[in-house]
Amino acid sequence: MRIFRTVAIALLGTVVLTSTVAEAKKDKATTEDVATEEAAAYIAINNETRIGEFNPTWTDAKAIQDKVTGFETNLNGITTDFSTALGVATDAPLQTAIDDLKEKAAGKLQVALDGGKPKLTVEDGVPENVQAAIDALNGGVDKVMQIIEDAKSLPADIQALVDTAKAFPGQLTPDLLSKNGLKVKDLKAEGSVVKDNTKGLIETQDRLKGVVEAATNFVEAVKGLAG
Repeated sequence: MRIFRTVAIALLGTVVLTSTVAEAKKDKATTEDVATEEAAAYIAINNETRIGEFNPTWTDAKAIQDKVTGFETNLNGITTDFSTALGVATDAPLQTAIDDLKEKAAGKLQVALDGGKPKLTVEDGVPENVQAAIDALNGGVDKVMQIIEDAKSLPADIQALVDTAKAFPGQLTPDLLSKNGLKVKDLKAEGSVVKDNTKGLIETQDRLKGVVEAATNFVEAVKGLAG
């Protein structure tokens, strides 16, 4: 799966979360399978390199990378649960499912805002799948807003790690190699590790931007059910 490989969340219409967070064959795979395939498409940060002085930075970077992967997995699951409850194809754009819910609710749907958080209610007599979809959306909003909150501090954290990592190549001196039981001939290999880990960190930076954009647009799509 290639979810936001460059920056990552493209929008179709107003919001396209399901197809962009996971260009997914979810009819053939579970959400966990999709998340595993997606994570495998990125550069995995190695936090157990042969340069011990660098590893604390890589450990922090990997922890953030894992957290962002978790965000993506949760977003995939939220949209899948909503579409499944409604009976819409799970690889359809989120807006398709939103429009379908609005049509099936037939004017019986209300949206209230509590501090910017949308809460859906519906009158009695709607089909079971409509009620199930509303319950899924309400639960999804809680999870998505938590993702937005949890992501707030990460851009600054990632940038600090990127700045640190970019200085590592200049620190790969013969003395540092020797201190870690390495020789000058190992310089090229260790330089490649630094390069790949830094790329993985920058890639994580872009993925986080996509996650926040997708999460924000999810909330706005739910608010749009009021119109």
